[in-house]
Amino acid sequence: MQVTRPGAAEKAGLKVPVLLLSSPYIAPTNGNAVNWDVHQELGAPSPTRTNPSFRPFSETMRLNQGPTAWVSRGFAAVTVENSCTGLASGCPTVGDSIENITPKFAIDWLNGRAKGYTTLDGTVEVNATSWSSGKVGMTGTSYEGTMPLAAAVTGLKLAANKAAVNLSVYLVTLPYDSTRIGNAGQRGDVTRGWADPQNYKSLKGDGDFVTMARGEPLKPGQFYTKTFPLDANDQIIPPGQQLGIMIFSSDAGCTLRPAPGSELTIDLDGTSFTLPVVGGKTKLQAALGAK
Repeated sequence: MQVTRPGAAEKAGLKVPVLLLSSPYIAPTNGNAVNWDVHQELGAPSPTRTNPSFRPFSETMRLNQGPTAWVSRGFAAVTVENSCTGLASGCPTVGDSIENITPKFAIDWLNGRAKGYTTLDGTVEVNATSWSSGKVGMTGTSYEGTMPLAAAVTGLKLAANKAAVNLSVYLVTLPYDSTRIGNAGQRGDVTRGWADPQNYKSLKGDGDFVTMARGEPLKPGQFYTKTFPLDANDQIIPPGQQLGIMIFSSDAGCTLRPAPGSELTIDLDGTSFTLPVVGGKTKLQAALGAK
């Protein structure tokens, strides 16, 4: 975590509001070198891979210029590395509660509800209550912009033809425009998410979907019910567009890639999809012209 505060407020002993950026990009990345062949069967031993370059913990965070522009306007700028990236410890994840705990912990620390230390393994405590007003706003665009947002949640009842399969869910806009191939927003991807059906016992209800327990093999043909969040995203649906849900097994960009042949059977009567709408029911009815 890196903190930049207004000097005048510091001298006057004033508490200031905070603009927070939570990001996985602050530390140098490992480039585009491929170090893991994802074409493998689920549960099979992984192919030999090479380790990425190691960044010593003695290196300091790079100053991110984004939120620091607000320091002259009376805000403190706080930049924090997402869990398991840069100098933060752990193993990196995408879109789950391990990653999402980063801004939550930072906000708790800025309000005096969580403890912080000067080093990763140190015992010297540091707090923010002497200068932080506890009012925290978050900023970011693209991936960094997903960190402050709530996620959609889906509940699925499905059966598979194998003991181990991938599960991918996309929310898309229709009709699909083949002339606008590009980033996720251009090609109609509203949000997406993934789950391991073998962890169905842990994928229940709302809340923390992370478990360290190993999943169990599926019984081919037996239905399993699971609930899990999709990536947090913010989209404006253009007039005339419809929303569609795509449910499939392996995602070429975000899961392992076993050989073709996995089959998923979806019980539509036992499947639901919850999507948050800014402004709630009233705004949705107004947009649709419904009463």
